[in-house]
Amino acid sequence: MRWLKFTAAGQTSWGLVEGDRVTTVNGDPFGEWQRTSQSHALTDVKIELPLIQASQGGRRQGRHGPEHP
Repeated sequence: MRWLKFTAAGQTSWGLVEGDRVTTVNGDPFGEWQRTSQSHALTDVKIELPLIQASQGGRRQGRHGPEHP
């Protein structure tokens, strides 16, 4: 799951990257959230903050994979 904070049509939101689209969510990746029915083409949004989840299966994962922070 790939999260990002983005701006579209003058509104900044959190969203999920799904293929070539960003689906807006209510909430944020740090708490409870729910997908909305609103989505935007990835090329139509301004990416404010990409978010890479830091752990998978309890292991720290760095930029180059779990072995290289």
